[in-house]
Amino acid sequence: IARVGAMKTDVSSLRSQVASQGAHSAQLQKTVRKLQKQVRANSAYRVNDKRGVCSRSVLGYNFKSFRDSSGAAKGKYTDIQLTKRQGNTLLAVSFSTNIRVLRDGHSARWYVTIDGQECTSPAKVDMVMYRNPAGNILIPAFLYGICRATASGPIRKGRHTIAVHIGKNLNYGTRGANTGWASTSILQVREICPPP
Repeated sequence: IARVGAMKTDVSSLRSQVASQGAHSAQLQKTVRKLQKQVRANSAYRVNDKRGVCSRSVLGYNFKSFRDSSGAAKGKYTDIQLTKRQGNTLLAVSFSTNIRVLRDGHSARWYVTIDGQECTSPAKVDMVMYRNPAGNILIPAFLYGICRATASGPIRKGRHTIAVHIGKNLNYGTRGANTGWASTSILQVREICPPP
């Protein structure tokens, strides 16, 4: 951004010189045109793809951090609201906490939903833990994924609820699953432009 601002200042300065130089301004005019082109290229807040134009200067963002001593084992753990400002963007979701599965041969799955539905494109956003042999060990965990669409279709512009849930993994029991014990958990959601 600083670079673009400096280039715009250079363009203004050169325009003044062109006006005062008169007939000797051909080279300066060429330089002005070159700088104007660079300003447009470096103001790269817009990404074009098949779905339209994405403006990087207008993207939604939200996060929450909290401490929870309940040690949630199943169901919805936490959620957050995000207003998606553009129609062709993606949502990048990250969640950090600590997790545990206590019982031998048991497993649990932590997963993200958008408006109550899991992501289908490009993939589900989830992580699993399987415990064998038994042991009361809590480990730090970081869940990250990108979501373009759910079973309802592409995630549209507007307000959405992004939630983290704890549930079963395959046919394993979830006894002793635990989330966020005695530490700060962080849920963050960013609206991002698709790859060009």
